[in-house]
Amino acid sequence: MKTCRELYEELEYRENTPAKNWAESMARVGRINQIKSEISQQIDVVKHKDAILKMLESSH
Repeated sequence: MKTCRELYEELEYRENTPAKNWAESMARVGRINQIKSEISQQIDVVKHKDAILKMLESSH
């Protein structure tokens, strides 16, 4: 299983690499969604509540 950092790196790469054709575009979108799902499964929102709230407050 990849670490959260590795998943974020792959997500950034996939989002910034354009697809060459329609099939590759569909595969790219599917992989991006899969990566986002894997990241959300690894993050315990209850455990990291304080950090999340702090980030949200600083973004306003």
